[in-house]
Formats: sequence, structure tokens, C-alpha cells
Amino acid sequence: MGDKNDILILTGEDGRELELEFLDTLIYNGKVYVALLPAGEEEKLEIIIMEMRKSEDGIGEFYSLGDEKELEAVFNEFKKKAENELRTSQNL
Repeated sequence: MGDKNDILILTGEDGRELELEFLDTLIYNGKVYVALLPAGEEEKLEIIIMEMRKSEDGIGEFYSLGDEKELEAVFNEFKKKAENELRTSQNL
């Protein structure tokens, strides 16, 4: 990614909009997950992990993870991926 990450605007079931900064994508156990950060809240660093699925019309939809074990496993995979990318960039 470049200097500026993509900003996504997600609309919840209640109609509220939430601006999120896209951080990364990960495929884990055959599912696609995204790591997001609330836009403009750098001091909090609360990473949001969601599953991304395509609807029948081909549009990407984001779903919260309800299973704590799944959330923890995916978060750990994102951490491993970030650590590997950091090590690789330091070896260049």
C-alpha cells in the first residue's frame, strides 16, 4: 500500500455509517478477512476484524465475527503476517 490507506464507509443494520481505514486482507481456513481501523482514531488503535463475503450480486459484504475463538485465531494470523512482512522489509 502507499502512504494513504483506503477509507471504507460501512453502513450497519441500524443505518449508522462508520468510517474505517483498510489495513490488510487475510485468507484463513478458506475465508477472507479484513483488518480495519476506525478512521481518525490513531490514538486508540482498536483493530476491527471482519469476514468479507460476496453477495449473490457480487458486492462485497462485511460481517462481524461472533465466535471468540475464530476472532482470536484470525487476529493471531494477522499478527504473524505483519511480523513476517516487517522481518522481510528489514532484510532488504
